[in-house]
Amino acid sequence: MPGGGPADLPDILRLALGRGTVATCVGRSRHFATLWEPLCAAVLNTSPDEAAAAPLTRVLRATLLAGGPASRPHVARRGLGPALVEPALARLETLGARLRFGARLRRLDADCLEFGDESRRLEPGDRVVLAVPPAQAATLLPGLPELPGSPIVNAHFRLDQPPAMADGPMLGLIGGVAQWLFLRDDVLTVTVSAARDLVAMAPGQIAARLWRDAAAALALGGPIPPVRVVKERRATLLHTLPVERLRPSAATGLPTVFLAGDWTATGLPCTIEGAIRSGRTAAHMACR
Repeated sequence: MPGGGPADLPDILRLALGRGTVATCVGRSRHFATLWEPLCAAVLNTSPDEAAAAPLTRVLRATLLAGGPASRPHVARRGLGPALVEPALARLETLGARLRFGARLRRLDADCLEFGDESRRLEPGDRVVLAVPPAQAATLLPGLPELPGSPIVNAHFRLDQPPAMADGPMLGLIGGVAQWLFLRDDVLTVTVSAARDLVAMAPGQIAARLWRDAAAALALGGPIPPVRVVKERRATLLHTLPVERLRPSAATGLPTVFLAGDWTATGLPCTIEGAIRSGRTAAHMACR
């Protein structure tokens, strides 16, 4: 990082002291295009011109500033299902939980839950942890703020001959449209965060643009392979300064109901780590 006098403070110090956006803190840094802009998109899924600096600073404190071991990525080589979801479901079943899928919660109050085909009365001592997307939570708990989302676009290419990636199954790119490459078996996934400009494009246009970047990075030739483009229009919150101030706590207006989700006020961006923190907070409050 560049050093110098008061007019040339290190970038991380600018972020730590800044109360505005990422761009206002480090937008003039010589590392902006190669580090801060792609890091902001990856962590906050928001462009630096809009993104609040505070949540990015908290991530830096827990990773880069905490040393090498804290900065090493954990890769779910077989996907998040086998790595996280399946062990969690197995643990819940071991504890006697009854799992039901396809039964959407339609209404709730302090003593009753209404699903599509049944109602469940809450007994004294029962507690509810509501872990649903923010738009659905707002329909169930009037008064919650409207929180805008930010999109992520993924293109999944099936390759005849998967390339060798020397540094592991993921690779970050700069200077193009594609931002991250993930290789699992014969499927190459190209990811673009803060992808507001891409979601309006046709899938074929997106695939062609992302394949151009991926092929150049991995020295792949030939026509575009079979591909599936997935647009997640509300993948995370739009982490702007106003939205950060609106994120709700785990407490609700109902004494038996608590919120969980990466979009709640965890202090972190919408990440797996933030979701875990929100679940622990809601569980502690419910048990207390």
